[in-house]
Amino acid sequence: MKPHELHGRESEVISAYLMGDSAQVIAQRLGCAKSSILRLLHREKIVLRKSDPPRKPWRVLIHKGKRWCSLCKTWKEVCAFSKCKRSRDGYQSYCKSCATKRHRKWKYGIPDEEYQRRLEMQHGLCAICGRIESQRIRGRPADLVVDHDHKTGQIRQLLCQACNRLLGAVQDDPQRLRVAADYLEKHQTGTA
Repeated sequence: MKPHELHGRESEVISAYLMGDSAQVIAQRLGCAKSSILRLLHREKIVLRKSDPPRKPWRVLIHKGKRWCSLCKTWKEVCAFSKCKRSRDGYQSYCKSCATKRHRKWKYGIPDEEYQRRLEMQHGLCAICGRIESQRIRGRPADLVVDHDHKTGQIRQLLCQACNRLLGAVQDDPQRLRVAADYLEKHQTGTA
């Protein structure tokens, strides 16, 4: 089969490739050169990863504005991935939500199931101010952050960004908070 004879079979080739068939297998099945398949995939702007083993659907990095997340094993919109200069296609190999879960696990040793359980116990509210997170990240509410004792590393509860920064500013010192509260009350009533 000549390269121009792929005309009309493009969708068949792309579907087979996205389902995990290698360019070599598709070329043998259609009786054409592997280079013809690769040219078609390149023309359709399907990014290939050179080192992937055969028959893996994540060989294709980006297709029609979607990218494969290597952790949750699903196709997601490209905007769900952080940029990465070292990557061939310019994006991290896992989505932002998986990156957050991975970071929590790495930094605090708290798996996502434990985080969700704690979030449910707190009804999605900050343990200090009792409000939902008001900060927004890329248009959606930010997650509550994991508060931990910096000396022991022990996890305490989930806090909003503002309350977490407050504790960081006073360096987890309850005495400084009491003095600050007294100061505010003193100047709020107008007595000097």
